[in-house]
Amino acid sequence: MKRIKNNIQRLARFCANWLTRKTERLSLGKKKIGLLLFCLLFGGISIYIVLMPMIGSSFHVSSVVFQRPSIPKHIGKANRKPNNTISKKFYDRIEALKNDDSLMRAHPQLLDSIHLFEQLYQSQLKK
Repeated sequence: MKRIKNNIQRLARFCANWLTRKTERLSLGKKKIGLLLFCLLFGGISIYIVLMPMIGSSFHVSSVVFQRPSIPKHIGKANRKPNNTISKKFYDRIEALKNDDSLMRAHPQLLDSIHLFEQLYQSQLKK
């Protein structure tokens, strides 16, 4: 990335030096005339772009209408029942989190979620 940045800067320096060499031979009057011509040309183009849609009826822009894409019927529908069972391995990992004091201090709301998981696991064992 740094190499690309250096190449772009080198090219910019080359262009700037080339333009400096070309314009150093021009007198102050010629530079002012060149600036005036540049401003008239691009100012005129800008005014034309702004005024033509307001004034001219020949400048017609047709609008594009986008249709809402249809969603296939199978999208968003489950093909099978979700698995709501909590494995013993997952339950043990949750129990291990309760013993991590730094985690509990950083995220005190996590303990509520852990209690909810415990209740789900206990209700699962009763079934």
